[in-house]
Order: sequence, then structure tokens, then C-alpha cells
Amino acid sequence: MATTITSLGNKMPLALTLGGLGAAITASNGGIFYSTASVGALLAGTATANQILQSGASAAPTWSTATYPATTTINQLLYSSAANVIGGLATANSGTLVTSSTGVPSILALGAQQSLVGIASGTPAVAYIPGLNRVLNGDFQVWQRGAGGSASFAVSASTTVYTADRWQVSVGASTATTVAQTAGATSGSYLCKVQRNSGQTGTAVMYLCTSLTRDMCVGAAGNVVTLSFQAAAGINFSPTSGNITVTVYSGTGSTDISGRNGAFTGTASPISSTQAITTTLTSYSFTSSTLGSTVTQLAVQFSWTPVGTAGTSDWVEFTNVQLEVSANQTPFQQRTFVNELLECQRFYYKTFLYGTAPVQNAGVGTGEIAGYVSIAAATTNFMPNIRFPIQMLAAPTITTYSPAAATAQIYNESASAAFTATTVFHSTATDQVVYGTGSAGGTVGQAIGLHITADVDVT
Repeated sequence: MATTITSLGNKMPLALTLGGLGAAITASNGGIFYSTASVGALLAGTATANQILQSGASAAPTWSTATYPATTTINQLLYSSAANVIGGLATANSGTLVTSSTGVPSILALGAQQSLVGIASGTPAVAYIPGLNRVLNGDFQVWQRGAGGSASFAVSASTTVYTADRWQVSVGASTATTVAQTAGATSGSYLCKVQRNSGQTGTAVMYLCTSLTRDMCVGAAGNVVTLSFQAAAGINFSPTSGNITVTVYSGTGSTDISGRNGAFTGTASPISSTQAITTTLTSYSFTSSTLGSTVTQLAVQFSWTPVGTAGTSDWVEFTNVQLEVSANQTPFQQRTFVNELLECQRFYYKTFLYGTAPVQNAGVGTGEIAGYVSIAAATTNFMPNIRFPIQMLAAPTITTYSPAAATAQIYNESASAAFTATTVFHSTATDQVVYGTGSAGGTVGQAIGLHITADVDVT
């Protein structure tokens, strides 16, 4: 038999047992009808804005506050926290996404010439990308012209000489000076100590300078450079207020020369500053103006003007001198002694043992070139050809030394007699050949020896 459904007004037919047919439905705004396991039911609406409906596995649905941001902004990343709460992460220009040691994400901004560096624990950090140190022997490891690590040079007044490899010292009248290698604060660290001798009265400007060859300056033109170094002064350091002048010279010349005191062609001073030096070893850093687009030469110079009569500690020390094509200072680039020595031998080389200063009569067995008499008596004998450890900057100036006599002659070590003449047959950037006239008593097969220095450093 057909069932007739009549109008029920504010009522609806239910197949479930919600009060039976014709039961009234009442709820606040947003009420939602739902079914339990056996009956129908109404979920009251919520007066709280921005809530969402959350179902339960075996329970009635409920209203829940949203755990994501109500609004987001441009370039914002959403992530879930450890408490399962969604948060917004604002990005940054030139930034990268990193996480902390507990996995919390963040944006790490990277500046110019910076790189991301991982650390053992915690959030990664940024570090400046090191520039190549253009200065050779900036930590004063190498002293070939002296007795190695015990090097000490007596620099006469009114002279300019090389002391530590690649470093010139220049002093004026009545300013006799001692330049020496001194030990640094850590193993393998050294300083260059420039001391006006006690009692000296000269007050002309004193200089310590290193000049770069053109091939060492490639990439600098049109850029900025940063000079960094460490320095300390003696208690009697006499310049007014302990001041030194820090200068980087640039030039546009087509030859390799010393840039001491601005001697370059088209010279400019992209760095020129006054710095007071204290008795504590302190780090300093200076960044240049933009170098000219045609720069081919660079030099680093420290200068100071002594005052009055020198005391017993009228000195200044330098170390860790670094010049890099960069707007930022990075930690000093420490090279191994072997590598630094080889680089310096491009400019100066000696046959003497490293710890022996070049001098006549240094002794047999001190690294001399060894040969033998090939033709007896007072005739011409050639020394063996010697090839330099590295191709030098150009053909060097050769100076000869006798191993066991106060002469510059080849020495017959078997007969204990010096040759009567010694001649440099040829010298190139890669090798040299020397010959000499033997002594009258020389016989074939006797041992002969000779020391040399090869110098092509810029002047």
C-alpha cells in the first residue's frame, strides 16, 4: 500500500531514529547533520571564526582551529614544526635554505663573495671565499740571502737591499738598521723585525716593500684589493704616535720593476693610510678604491719616520701580509715552506745549504756544484751545467763563490787550490754554465767545486 507524506512544516522525514518521523531540527548557524554508528545527529555551528571541521576515527566530528597561517605573503615558504604546527618562513634575497642541528629551517642570506660553510653542530654559517694571496713570503718563512731561520742582516745607512725573500728594506743617512727573522706566536709562524740600531740619529723615512711582477697582478685591474697584515712595535719605537704609513701602489708599466715609494709608471695609491702600531701584535685590514682598468703592477709598502736618537727597542715587526683581489679580508693563506721556497726561487736561488748565508769560504760540502778536473794543469775546465729548481723570471745575474778560499774562483778541493780564473759561460732563466782556468798542479780526476747565487729580483 502506498505511503502518503504530508507537509510537516519545520520537520523532515528521517529513516533513522532521530525522534521519529516529523521530529523538529534545531541548531545554531552552521549546524551540520551527521550520522553516528546508529543514529543521526546535529553538530552545532561554531561562533569562532576560521575553524575547520575535523573528523574522528570513531567519535563525532568536531570543530578545530586551523594550524596554518590565516594569511600568507609573497615568497613565503610553509613548513611544519615539531609540534605539527604549520608556520610561514619569509625568504630573503640571495638567501639559501638551511636547517639547524634540530632540523628547524631558516633562510641564510649570502653576501657578495660569501659561501655556505657547514659546521659540526648548529646552523651552517657563511664565510668569505678566500682570494689568492698575491704576496709571496708574506709570513716571512724564507730567507735565502741569509742563514735561513737565523737570518740577520746589517743594513748600512743610505742603502736599499733585499733581506727576507721578495722584501726590500731601504734606510737613509745615519740610520744603520738590523733586519732579522723572529719567531711568531705559533709553530711555523715568523715575523720580519726591522730595527733602527741603538744610538742612530737618522730621521729619514724607512721602508719595507715587496713588489709584484705583472703576471702576479692578473685579475686586479678594474677591481678592488684588500691588504691585511699583523704588526707590533718595540717599546722604543720612535715615530710620532707609533704611526706607520700603509701603502699599496699600482702602476701601468710594461716591465717588472720595484714599485718602492711609487716608482711605477702611471703610479697611483689605491691604499694609503696611517696606522698607529702598539706593542701588542695586532691585525689590520685596508680595502682599496677601485683600481684603474689598465693596472699591471702592484706593490705593498710599509714606511715610517723615526724621531730622535734610537733606543734599544726602536723596532717594528710584520707578519701575515696578504693582498687579495677582493673587497673582503679572509684568513691569512698559509703556504707550506717547500712551496713558498720554490716560488721565491723564481727570483733568487743559491747553491748553499738553506741555513748557510752566501759567503766566500763557506766550507767544502755546503751544497756547492761539484765537478772534476777534465784537463790537467792551467787549462780550461767546465763545471757541470746546473738547472735551476724553477724557471726564473729572466736570465739572472750570477755571482760565484769559492767553497774554501777567500776568492770567487772555482776551487780544486782535492789539491786545496783555487782556479786562476772563473767565467760565467752563459746564464738563462733555466740554467747556467761556468768554466775556469785550472791551477798549474791540477790533475785529471781531482774534485772541484763552486757556489753560485742567481738573482733576478726586481729593482
